[in-house]
Amino acid sequence: MGTRSAIGYLQPSGSVRAVYCHWDGYPENQLPILKSKYNTLAKVRALIKPGFMSCLETTNTWESEYQRDANGKALFDLPKTNLREPQPLYHAERGHGEKPKTSSKPYDYWRDMDCEYMYVFNGSWWITYSLTDVPHRRMHVHD
Repeated sequence: MGTRSAIGYLQPSGSVRAVYCHWDGYPENQLPILKSKYNTLAKVRALIKPGFMSCLETTNTWESEYQRDANGKALFDLPKTNLREPQPLYHAERGHGEKPKTSSKPYDYWRDMDCEYMYVFNGSWWITYSLTDVPHRRMHVHD
């Protein structure tokens, strides 16, 4: 089962524009990537523009992740053949996916989407929220 998260940025209105990320959403995985690769508002906007994603960083493509034999059985032990530089794996790459969502109540919205964590870039640094705590606990502010 994945650790689901939402990744987005704070808008001037106070709302948050974000996308869903299905796998590896725990802070020990997401924060090093977010802090090193997505450290400006322009980079964060570009990250979420394609929409919902399966994971924030992988070398897999949809073809390499789901190879199957003639009977349709998953062949996860085969060498991955369609690898690429580490990058997000967007749902849009498999032909569908939802676009970023803007919410004035982002904690409730993303918690209702079964996200466990939310990462919000405020223009200068990332803020991590635990969505399983009520009220929603700001866990860390990362510069």
